[in-house]
Amino acid sequence: MLNDVWRRCGAGLLTIDQVNVEVHLTVKAQIRSDRSTTGALYGLMSGARACDLLLHHKEVNTWKTGGPCAEYSFVSLEHARRIWKDEH
Repeated sequence: MLNDVWRRCGAGLLTIDQVNVEVHLTVKAQIRSDRSTTGALYGLMSGARACDLLLHHKEVNTWKTGGPCAEYSFVSLEHARRIWKDEH
């Protein structure tokens, strides 16, 4: 789903101010040191960057329910500037 979002955003059909994503690493991928997992994370980061989104927060989830996961929050620079301007 995110690939379609990134494509639309990169084409100028969609504007995004903020995206929060939780990424889960499967047990199978942990055992194999799966390259597809690395590729998926690269796709997430490069897609967000193509939409002019910057990573502003990440958090590793240590609950360990179903495997390790991490939460990533991206924000557009324009949105960050608007918020900062409104507060200052």
